[in-house]
Amino acid sequence: MMANKVVDPTTINWSLISPVTKKLTANNVSSGSINSLTNTAQSNEVFITGTKKQSSPADLKDLQKWVPYKGLIDPNASNTSTTKLTRMHQVNGVLHGPSNASNMFLGSQRANNSSSDSHLHSVEVPIKQGVSNGYYCYYEVQPEFYTTPPYLFNRMKAAHDDASTTANGKAKVAEFSNWVDQACPGSFNCNVTWFKPTAKVDEYCIAQTQFINIEADKLKNTDNHPMAFRDEIVKIP
Repeated sequence: MMANKVVDPTTINWSLISPVTKKLTANNVSSGSINSLTNTAQSNEVFITGTKKQSSPADLKDLQKWVPYKGLIDPNASNTSTTKLTRMHQVNGVLHGPSNASNMFLGSQRANNSSSDSHLHSVEVPIKQGVSNGYYCYYEVQPEFYTTPPYLFNRMKAAHDDASTTANGKAKVAEFSNWVDQACPGSFNCNVTWFKPTAKVDEYCIAQTQFINIEADKLKNTDNHPMAFRDEIVKIP
């Protein structure tokens, strides 16, 4: 079921799917290995049987350290003093994702929730609706770290290559780049499988897994502030 949006489970012909016995731990998010640099997880997965109240996202490790250097501006921001990159839940709080750094990464607001093909509208809302209708869902998120969004790469290159950037400034760019590699994935993969419970304990009909890739930057060729990071880094003595 390849698509740009999670399939509505009511459209699946469940009568064609044979039930299987499968013991699953419900609503318990399991993180992959945690990167000590930012405390982010390499993946998160959860078997969802119900929704819960949204939770507020936590800061990634050293996030506030880098905000003043203006490298973390959302490319869609109108000026350098307003919108920063959004702290994004890998697994939304509604879907039982925890509010800690091991369930966070940074991305643009458009990728998170404002565009029609954002994480929210393509994946999270359809899952919430399906679960609310009595279906169960296995959901896994795998951020593609080390694939830096183009606007971040371009900012770092401009800062490093500027003739006014000092040796200490270039070292700071390298440190920032290392941090970004684990905080800001270029995209993230969302794997969704629908389950229909039967009358028997631990017996389900299981639909085919659906794969959706979400880009972390929806306007990857547009950056209103490509020199903002450079202008801060060159000031380092």
